Amino acid sequence: MEGTSRSMKENAISKRREQIMDWRKLFDPDSDQALQYFPPQIIDGKPIVAPPADIFEEGIEIWKNAMVA
Repeated sequence: MEGTSRSMKENAISKRREQIMDWRKLFDPDSDQALQYFPPQIIDGKPIVAPPADIFEEGIEIWKNAMVA
């Protein structure tokens, strides 16, 4: 009986592991998402990152109706 109980526990653990989301899949390099690198500029001794104007405007358009609290 102990062997059966142990087997059932191992089965339950195995199924639970399959159900847990693999967060690495969110960052799949083969997906159609890509990040662009915008190197920082030093202004008044402080590093400032400013994306190109078209990227900035696109961000404004996407978030213009968002409420942030």
